Amino acid sequence: MNVIKYNYEPYLKEAFIEMNEYWIKKDYVLEEEDKRVLSTIDDSVRNGAIIYFVIHDNIPISTLCLTPLGNDTYELVKFATKEGYYNLGAGRLVLEYALNDAKKFAKRIIIATNKKCLSAIHLYEKFGFKEFNSNNTYGFSSDRVDICFELNLGR
Repeated sequence: MNVIKYNYEPYLKEAFIEMNEYWIKKDYVLEEEDKRVLSTIDDSVRNGAIIYFVIHDNIPISTLCLTPLGNDTYELVKFATKEGYYNLGAGRLVLEYALNDAKKFAKRIIIATNKKCLSAIHLYEKFGFKEFNSNNTYGFSSDRVDICFELNLGR
């Protein structure tokens, strides 16, 4: 398994959309904000977002995106692993790679998620993310968001 960054490759764009739509629809409703984010990933990358992929046997099996919010803060969004490839460590690998890369350009990473995402929350906590109250800092628009985490990278 290796990690690569998205560079407008159509097959990676399709994999990003498919993986994220699948995990969202599995437990939640695909919201308008999800559709907007997934349909505009090339624009997001042109505006500073970075999308990472774990490739296994030439197949993209895990992905996440770091989106700039300003003030050297990035939001980790659309973190998903392809069905059938769970428990290979791909999610851990892509997260570790992205966080190490982010140390070059970010001071803080935030995540808005749902308390039902227990394995993801456990992974975030392993990497040092701490829960924070987002009421006064960011207005996350997704109905499924009920918990937020942050990681200060010490830049």
